[in-house]
Amino acid sequence: MVASKVTTILYMNKNKIIILRKKLEGTWQIVAWKKKSSESADESNVFGPNPTGYINYAPDGRMMVLLLHGDRVRPCFSPATDTEKINLYDTMLAYTGTYIVEEDRVVHSLDASWNELWKDTIQVRFFSFIKGQLIYKTPLTIDPIDGKSCIYRIILEKLVHSKIKDSYKT
Repeated sequence: MVASKVTTILYMNKNKIIILRKKLEGTWQIVAWKKKSSESADESNVFGPNPTGYINYAPDGRMMVLLLHGDRVRPCFSPATDTEKINLYDTMLAYTGTYIVEEDRVVHSLDASWNELWKDTIQVRFFSFIKGQLIYKTPLTIDPIDGKSCIYRIILEKLVHSKIKDSYKT
């Protein structure tokens, strides 16, 4: 009898994870990226009030992220100056790898990153779905800019076909 209950629970958990993974699949557009310092209750915008970027989860288990500050400064000329290059680097986050979904989190296994320190690392994102939005929360982590402990909260909305522009049509 106990084995039957365990099997039933494992089956239910597996089905829940399959449903969560299906819900996660697709392209998500960033709405906000907030940072809460462990030293304060205040939240700040990581990439300004209007960040831009996407997270994509493919059915084959691959994922990719590109997040940009909302007020990035375009270089004056090409090639960009060293200062402009630094500014562009400091106003972005990008990585790719594989992912697995667990009951309350998605685990990213990175194989490439804008920051080589993140290559070959595991990035855990606790997630929930609230009013059609995907809400990420990180475990307590160290901010790579100021070196202080913090928790990030990222809000995303699923990109639906009607929002995709037919840019190839002229």
